Formats: sequence, C-alpha cells, structure tokens
Amino acid sequence: LGLALQRSVQMLDRRIVVHRHVLPDDDDAAIAAAILRPPYRCQGLVITARDTEPVREALRTVIGRGVPVVTMVTDIGGVERLHYAGIDNYRGGRTAGYFLGRFGPRRGRVLLLCSRSDYRAHADRAAGCRDVIASDFPLLRCEAGNVETHDDPDRCYLAVINALKHGGPV
Repeated sequence: LGLALQRSVQMLDRRIVVHRHVLPDDDDAAIAAAILRPPYRCQGLVITARDTEPVREALRTVIGRGVPVVTMVTDIGGVERLHYAGIDNYRGGRTAGYFLGRFGPRRGRVLLLCSRSDYRAHADRAAGCRDVIASDFPLLRCEAGNVETHDDPDRCYLAVINALKHGGPV
C-alpha cells in the first residue's frame, strides 16, 4: 500500500503536496491527535485506521470544519466522509464463503481466522462469509465469533489446534 501511494503521488500535479504519517495502529489517542492537529496545513485527509469511537469523533470534528476525508482500504462507520476507496469487504467475504461452501467439504465446521476485528474491513469480510455459509450451505456451520490472529502464524496455528481438539473444523 505504501509503495502504491508513493507511485500514485508521483503522478499528481507538482502543486499538490502529500504528507504521509504512519502511526501505531492501536494508539487511538495518537491517531485522533494527528487527525485533529496535523503537523502541516492540509486541504484533505486520506486515512486507514481502526473503526473506534476516538477515531470516529476526530473525523467528525475535522469533517465539521470542512476538511474532506477519504477512507482507504477499511471504512469508518458513522462519519460523513467524502469517499471510501477500497473493495466491498462484505461481498469479498461472501465470495470467500461461497468458495468454501462450493469447493470444500459439504458438511462440517468452519473456523474463521481474522487478523483483527477492530478494523471494519476484517469484520465485514467475516460477516459476509458467515452470512453466505448460513444461507447457502446449511450443512456447514461457522464457529462462534472470530478468532483474531493479528497475522501471527503462531496464533493461527494455536487457533487451529484448539479447534481441532474440539471436533475439527473443515
């Protein structure tokens, strides 16, 4: 994503200046502060962040000031942003669920591993997957809740081992 942003910025008019800030993704206070008080004067904001109340409140504040906001990759609910740039994650999850149901075993349990459920994109994909499995593949059953792995292979391994101990998902 960072490389794509760098390349796309090179195509912009030279009068347009883009400042990029990478903040710890779990530090809502730092993210809200950067939204509310950016180190540079800005005419707009493009953001990828968790969908949390401090982030939503900060975005509502700057949008109220007239700053256009675009969310990218993962959307933020409850804010009147200008645009969301990214895939429809719910439909992406439905597609994944369809392929699981269509090409996987016809019956059994499904364990959904999710990187983080505090990003709307991840939650939407999991919901789409669950919904299509529930509606179109009645012999499959999704395990309750999402297992957050934070993209850590060890957490993934432990989640699968734990599920196998309790009856073996597909």
